Amino acid sequence: MFECCGRDFVNNLDMNRSIGMLRTLYPVRLQLADDDVRSSIINVKEHMKQVPNKGIGFGAIMGNESNESPLVSFNYLGYFENGNENEWRLLDAFCGNTMDESTKELIKINSFIINKHMRLNIKTKMGIDRTVQFGKAFQLNIEKIIKHTQLVNRSYLTGSDVHYVIKNNDYLNRIQREQEVDAIYMANSLQQGLLFHSLKQSDVDDAYIVQSLFQYGTNINKNLLKMAWEHAQQRFSSLRLRFDWQEKLIQIIDKKQTLDWRFIDLTAEEEDVSNQESKIKKIQEEDRNERFKLNIGNLFRVYLIQQKSDLFALIFSFHHIILDGWSLPILLDYVHQDYLGLIEGQHPSFPLSCSTPPSFRDLSYDNAQM
Repeated sequence: MFECCGRDFVNNLDMNRSIGMLRTLYPVRLQLADDDVRSSIINVKEHMKQVPNKGIGFGAIMGNESNESPLVSFNYLGYFENGNENEWRLLDAFCGNTMDESTKELIKINSFIINKHMRLNIKTKMGIDRTVQFGKAFQLNIEKIIKHTQLVNRSYLTGSDVHYVIKNNDYLNRIQREQEVDAIYMANSLQQGLLFHSLKQSDVDDAYIVQSLFQYGTNINKNLLKMAWEHAQQRFSSLRLRFDWQEKLIQIIDKKQTLDWRFIDLTAEEEDVSNQESKIKKIQEEDRNERFKLNIGNLFRVYLIQQKSDLFALIFSFHHIILDGWSLPILLDYVHQDYLGLIEGQHPSFPLSCSTPPSFRDLSYDNAQM
């Protein structure tokens, strides 16, 4: 029997300011994979994800005498932190027997984390010796899971994470074999058309390669501007897109892609403006001839070209499959505001080497794909 206390089991309803006894209690049968810890973790996760409405409807049939409740119940209470020890703190004091003797449960487990330490409260009707033996076995298996997860230095998506867009596990594993993935969605209808065009005519037609040329009449810190573009790439999901069409036409959002940044110094020819302009046009032509590989990613490029100490040109080139016309001013405003913040010494509150936290992700893009 799995018990869930909290406010996250009612979909699309904000209950954070509600009070009362809100919980779900429902039975689950979990299938493990012998000694294969990884497969067992995936099996349990996928099984729990398939429980309808997180078990909220099961309470309606509780009390039916013909329905036998499971003999083992598990309740994860959540994460707790002590306040200032001079003000208050949680004690490890014994609070009495919390197991109802009339219950049918044979084993009741309450689990929580306090100050980064896991605590387990195990109550049984098996006697002291068997309870101690059970507790040691439980601890041994938890330690086995912890050791396994410590050896894995990256995340992997499973079927429930991609809303079962991909049901073939081998296909899903192949997609994320080389790098971590944030999300996978079906390609939308416009993306499908652009993808078809790219596969059939990209060698002779660059109609969907969008290129913009900007000029800065001021000194630019190239390292900070590059960092601002990196921040934008982490902030906006569409800038980390790649596509796959081996089984389905899907769009893949990688956790991280390397910014295709190219700095070109033309200051040696700053007296010859016409020659500089000719070279910039040549760079534009070469860029248009350099086709984007939709299955690889990095579907945009940024060129910063220094002409003088206070004169820079910037070429922003991208495939139309990742951005539309409305996106450009939003993106450029974000980059420039971030750049100005970096000049003032402001830094983003998340590291670029980690997965982008939900508060910084472009959730509007993600939600539009579902």
